[in-house]
Amino acid sequence: PSAQTFTVQSAFKYDYDRDTVRDGIAKILAHERTDPVFIDQDRAKEIIDKSTEEYQARVRDLTGVITSVSAHVPRRRERKMHVGLFGYGRSLDGVGGVTLPRAIGFAASLYSIGVPPELLGLACLDESDLEFIRDVYPNMDEDLRVALSFTNERNVRELLGDTYMSVVGQFTDELDRVHEGLTSAIWASVGNEEMATHRFHFVEEAAQLRHFLG
Repeated sequence: PSAQTFTVQSAFKYDYDRDTVRDGIAKILAHERTDPVFIDQDRAKEIIDKSTEEYQARVRDLTGVITSVSAHVPRRRERKMHVGLFGYGRSLDGVGGVTLPRAIGFAASLYSIGVPPELLGLACLDESDLEFIRDVYPNMDEDLRVALSFTNERNVRELLGDTYMSVVGQFTDELDRVHEGLTSAIWASVGNEEMATHRFHFVEEAAQLRHFLG
């Protein structure tokens, strides 16, 4: 059996005009199902295991920043509690006592400093890995192009290293410079409580530019 899904951000309901939403719904309803794609499960698991290890290592390095910024992420509506590690995780393997915000706050914190969460874990993948993923996830390049356009080049180099900035360049050469400016201001305010109020507004403004929190 196979599943063919459409993923819709909650921003689709709140932050887009009615005509745009109606057009999007019409495209979904008009979409025709296609034959399922065969997936080599052993190869997929190999890539998942490799990227998970890299992803967790990078998040472990960023826990302090994530925690600091997440306190200033707007809470638009109450959300149910999620349990477990990196499927909406709240704790991190290998670091005692570390807790992470839930999914929206976690992703929003990373976007708010110009480190899109989609970027984490990609540096360990070689071209053959990426080609395999493209076969089973045809929209990968477009999804990453959009997500990585919200990269802050300086912050990625400082927090993740030049290798990760090279990964960004594989998928997009157009960064949103307005968003980058806001994320620079947010990053500069981390650890400065006198800037806490400004940080909240910068986080909110950056989210409005993206049309989603996280």
